Amino acid sequence: MNYNSSPKKFAPIDSRPHYNPDRVGEVKHIALDLVVDFESEIVHGSAETTLKILQENLNTLVLDAIDMEIESAYIDNQLVKFEYDGRQVFLYLEQTAKIDQKILIKIEYILRGPKMGLVFVKPTEFYPNKPTQIWTQGESEQSRHWYPCFDYPLQICTSEIKVEVPKEFTTISNGLLVNQKIENNRKVDHWLQDLPHPSYLMALTAGEFVEVKDTYQDLPISYYSQPKNLDLLKINGSKTPRMIEFFSQKFGVKYPWKKYFQVWIHDYIWGGMENTTATFNTERALADEKSILEYYFSEILVAHELSHQWFGDYIVIKHWSHLWIKEGAATFSEYLWTRHEKGEDEFNYYKLLETREYLDEDSSAYRRPIVTNLFRDAEDLYDRHSYSKGGLVYNMIRAELGDTMFAKALKYFLENYKHRNVDTNIFLSAIAESTGKNLSRLFDQYVFRGGHPEFKVTLSWDNQSKLAKLNIIQKQAKGDKEQASQLFNLKIPTEFRFVDESSKNLKSVKSDILVTEKEQNYFFKFNSKPDFVSFDPHSDYLKTVELNMSVKELHSQLVFDPNPVNRIFAATELAKKNNLVTLNYLSTCLREDKFWGVRAEIATQIGKINLNQSVETLINALNDSDPRVRKQIVKSLCNFHTPEVFKKLQSIASNQQESYFVQQAAIIGVGILANQLSGEYIEKGITLFKQILNKPAGWNNVVRAGAIHGLSKLNSSKEALKELVSYTKLGVSQELRMAALQTLGSALEQQDKSEISKVVEILDNASKDTYIISQKAVLNSLSKIDSVKAEPIIQYIFKTTLYGRIKNFAQDILDKKRRSQTSKDWIAKLQQELEELKKSNQDLRTKVEELEGRASEK
Repeated sequence: MNYNSSPKKFAPIDSRPHYNPDRVGEVKHIALDLVVDFESEIVHGSAETTLKILQENLNTLVLDAIDMEIESAYIDNQLVKFEYDGRQVFLYLEQTAKIDQKILIKIEYILRGPKMGLVFVKPTEFYPNKPTQIWTQGESEQSRHWYPCFDYPLQICTSEIKVEVPKEFTTISNGLLVNQKIENNRKVDHWLQDLPHPSYLMALTAGEFVEVKDTYQDLPISYYSQPKNLDLLKINGSKTPRMIEFFSQKFGVKYPWKKYFQVWIHDYIWGGMENTTATFNTERALADEKSILEYYFSEILVAHELSHQWFGDYIVIKHWSHLWIKEGAATFSEYLWTRHEKGEDEFNYYKLLETREYLDEDSSAYRRPIVTNLFRDAEDLYDRHSYSKGGLVYNMIRAELGDTMFAKALKYFLENYKHRNVDTNIFLSAIAESTGKNLSRLFDQYVFRGGHPEFKVTLSWDNQSKLAKLNIIQKQAKGDKEQASQLFNLKIPTEFRFVDESSKNLKSVKSDILVTEKEQNYFFKFNSKPDFVSFDPHSDYLKTVELNMSVKELHSQLVFDPNPVNRIFAATELAKKNNLVTLNYLSTCLREDKFWGVRAEIATQIGKINLNQSVETLINALNDSDPRVRKQIVKSLCNFHTPEVFKKLQSIASNQQESYFVQQAAIIGVGILANQLSGEYIEKGITLFKQILNKPAGWNNVVRAGAIHGLSKLNSSKEALKELVSYTKLGVSQELRMAALQTLGSALEQQDKSEISKVVEILDNASKDTYIISQKAVLNSLSKIDSVKAEPIIQYIFKTTLYGRIKNFAQDILDKKRRSQTSKDWIAKLQQELEELKKSNQDLRTKVEELEGRASEK
């Protein structure tokens, strides 16, 4: 990936500045009373809101409430007149409310088959084994879909939920279960959250759950899911008590609530949601004993959502534009837990992976300031800028302050703003108040404006004067007018490294480099030439770095740099040399580097060196003890389209003792190579894929989904396409159906128009599915199909989807298609003009020839 500066803007055309509404009052308490009818998918509800009036001369109250039947409205137990437009309910007070007066608003309503906010999960004709559940989702502005409320994060209050469900169902909500009544076949549970939190974190789920109980000191902890997941709950939840202790120490504030429950629910649309005291996670994140060795998302999800109980729940952002404060903190908490649990190398490598996540979005999608109120929908902000870049900013704050002062700042921030709203400037002030450090420069560069520095670092040596010169260029600063606004002003720690050849020990000379200009030179006097330089030795600053150094210097860094990220940078630069010498250096480190992440990255780089020896090196390394390295080796082997590699991948693909993910990568690789080698290899590939698809599902259908992806690589085979299409039908397991819908577009590259039309029709039918994962899968395929029939389907999803993130994905695809079409039209016009020019030249040349002929006759 080439991470160049992105010229693309973030905000769609129809974006507008967003602000919090005026607060007519301060919500003190919300009480819901719900009766759930699972069979008819109806909820009868009553929502009571205690409001302290803040404005004078108030005679109308407006609450958010979408797609409800409003039956009646009361103020202080007296019926009042109201109007409802399907999105907001307008209550008309008979007497003007006074400032500081407390009033009780009560709205009785009905939800019928809600599609958002509160979701019913039930067995269907095609999926009869689905569990029966309900679950809610409030963030960002979806609480208004399941109860009338003032739906923005500036309202923080206590809450309670009474809910009536069948007696065999378990309910989970915020706070503690304070009462339970069972009559006949029905049960009423009463949950009370007696510490304030925002309305978007109010939550409820109900179903036939099993429970695994746990504790941390006197704090009750429980894990829930459907009965078939009982053993997985024990595997995936077991680290929670240790995490609570760890984050309590790191943040300087004891876990601030009275319980912590986690529920892994079915058909959940996101990874997880940090509802106060009751996190909801997707069932898809439950790892088994085999996958958990490399499926780190399971553990990281638990850490991420748990950390929100402090950052997001205990302190609450004022507005969605400051989303990074909580999501960046939760992402940074992933780093902290990784370092605590797995060590410094894992910590640094995790930061690199998150950096790449952000850089990919910045270069291929858009660039934006982390804090911006210019967007179409609050969902626009749930991206890699808020999460990945936000987490990296937290890490830079830690680097600027040092661990001790950083911990002090977090503790001060949490203690002084508990149960209160915060924004970025408050956070900045809290840092200054608690540590005396002014980090405005850092925030201005990384938070309030978009982008990052792109450094080119060159080390040179003058043996006569014994001077090392470090040349640093900020490549992102382009154009005289814009250059100043694009420059970064940073103090980057740098270490010149000297290798003792006899002992192989490393000596370092440290220096802080102040980088402020487009290009700067720094000179250092040493007795001997440095073997290499570590620019930002702890990889703390968000940036890209091009190392312009000799092969010898890069090799020394690859072998001796203590930080795996810097070793990876060196490996990347070495691979660009694309010769046997550098391949040998990389091959040695592929065998000998102690950290799996470096070995995996070296395998990636060797895959880019187009030499026969690269294949031999990679195959010999397939005995690596870490499956994550083996997976990357398999992916790199896919770059070499030979019968030998095909046979090796075929063998790995059939090895059920291998890791799920290594096996999946090999299966997909078989498809890639079969498509390139063609002929009998396509037949062999299809045979293998059918065999795999006929085997038992296995964990999350990961291996069988690999066969679906493998089929999509055979983009000239009608038989492969036919097999792939068969997995798009309702009734096929959701994991395989989603994989098929997602990859159909890729399978059409060399198919004829009739096949493309059939696939577009399939995707058109699937686009009517309101399940968000289906919508995303359909859009993914449509993005790859060059057909005029694709655009109306994308537009349909854009117009009908309830989810902002899907709407944005659809808009992005439409924009790219239109740009592409414009480009094609432009090329066609150029070709036409060229033909006209050729014709004009031909006519002119003919006339010249005629004139010359006449002249010669004279």
